[in-house]
Amino acid sequence: MRDQVSLQSPLASWPDALEGVLLAQGEPASKVIVIRETASTQDVARAQGEVGTVVAAWRQTGGRGRLGRAWLDTGEEGVAVSFVVARDTPVRLATASACATAMAIERTVQRASGAVPALSIKWPNDILSVGKKLAGILVEQDGRAATIGIGINVLQRQFPADLAARAISLCQCGHHVDRLQLILSLCSTLHECLAMDDEALRGCYQSRDCLRGRNARFSTPEGVVEGVVRSVDPAQGLEVATSAGTRFLSPSTTSMLLHEERFEGGREL
Repeated sequence: MRDQVSLQSPLASWPDALEGVLLAQGEPASKVIVIRETASTQDVARAQGEVGTVVAAWRQTGGRGRLGRAWLDTGEEGVAVSFVVARDTPVRLATASACATAMAIERTVQRASGAVPALSIKWPNDILSVGKKLAGILVEQDGRAATIGIGINVLQRQFPADLAARAISLCQCGHHVDRLQLILSLCSTLHECLAMDDEALRGCYQSRDCLRGRNARFSTPEGVVEGVVRSVDPAQGLEVATSAGTRFLSPSTTSMLLHEERFEGGREL
């Protein structure tokens, strides 16, 4: 793997490249923080609390996922980046960030090789390739702003045994990309998706939705909800047709239940 890492853009080039993209977008109060190693880009970004801040790490050692889960330390092989954005509803931020992550991966791979990867979104925060988790998203809000953390598996050739059946990297899919180029694309696609109206965002999500039409079970604060997934509405949430009627589920409190995911803790894929 060292050969692929050595072909990546050096860390010293990251700040200027990120600042250039943000400046071109006119991001408010843009501030770029690039760190060689940190426990969590989310924690650094939330401490700044300034809308427009982007925190990128060469290596993240203690990242976290939703509902108290931990994100596996991927050394120098993954993307770990957080964006501080204006507050919005949880469902809109989740929908926009999922679409942006999928679009960034698709565009970066296409620019690198001409191929277009087949990706799907699993509500609310997973980007899948061939049914395995390629990327994850964490949205957190406080009184000042929202922080969107994105982790993408890029260069890994293998995963620990307990994750190998559920996780995948771009390298394992046959796609070799520069991590910096992927982060730069994320800056652009997140800006684009956050500016979309609900109709455009709904269409962007539904074209990649892997749950629509499927019967699924979800863990919610009110208990397990089971039914057929109809759609994702950027204004209301995940629409599920249950035996008791239609339910709209929020991304901030909902987790899909699969036979291999019925636990509260553990590691993210």
